[in-house]
Amino acid sequence: MILGAVLIAAKCKEDDIYTVKRVMNKEVLKIFYKYGINVPFPHVTVTRKEKI
Repeated sequence: MILGAVLIAAKCKEDDIYTVKRVMNKEVLKIFYKYGINVPFPHVTVTRKEKI
């Protein structure tokens, strides 16, 4: 298994930070999927103990 990291930076106006982030993430995922790179998304399982 190869582990690595990708760091991408961009300059934008402060008001556009979240829009730019969403667009960049979407475009990076498109490129990854094109080359067969799967990105696991974290998930959380929540359980509740019943009182006995």
